[in-house]
Amino acid sequence: LFPLKSSLKGQVKGATPGLMAVLHAPKAWGWTRQVTLSSGAFSFDSLPPGRYRLVVGNKVVPDLVLTGENQVQLTTIDLTEGRRSVVRGVIATSAGAAQKGITVLLRREGVILAQIKTADDGSYRFANLGPGVYTIEVVGLGQVGGSITLDGDREHVANIGWPSSSPTGTIQGR
Repeated sequence: LFPLKSSLKGQVKGATPGLMAVLHAPKAWGWTRQVTLSSGAFSFDSLPPGRYRLVVGNKVVPDLVLTGENQVQLTTIDLTEGRRSVVRGVIATSAGAAQKGITVLLRREGVILAQIKTADDGSYRFANLGPGVYTIEVVGLGQVGGSITLDGDREHVANIGWPSSSPTGTIQGR
C-alpha cells in the first residue's frame, strides 16, 4: 500500500473559458486526470507517489515529483507569453487625410482572426497575437499587407495608402 495524500495546485494566467488542466500519471500506470480551470485555478488531490506531467493549453510541466504525502503549489503558468505581438497602422490618402470607419481584416493561414474599423484618426490595431504569418486585408482594396511574420513579442507597423478616389470596379456577365 502507498499513501494517497499528495496534491498539486496552480494558477493559469490567460486561461480561456473551458480550458482544462490534464495531469498524466507515470507511463506504467497509464491514466490521466483532468479538471476544467475555475477562474484560472486548478487542483488535483489524493495523488499517489510518482513522477507526473501536467499539460495546460500549450504549456507542459514535466517531472513533477509527488511523494504521496506532499503538497505542491506551482508558480503561475502564463499562457499569454508569446502572444504579445501587435500589428498596427494608419489608413490615409497620400495627402494625409485619415480614413475613418474602414473595415480591416487580419488573417492567418487564410482564416479571418479579427475584423475592426479604423478610428477617427484612421488608425487600426490588432493585439495579443502569437507567432505566425499574417495578412491584412482592407474592404474595398483587398489584401494590402501579406506575409507579416510575427514572433509573438514584437510590433509590426503597416501603414496603408488609400487611393485619392474611391476604388471602383465593373462587373459584367450574362
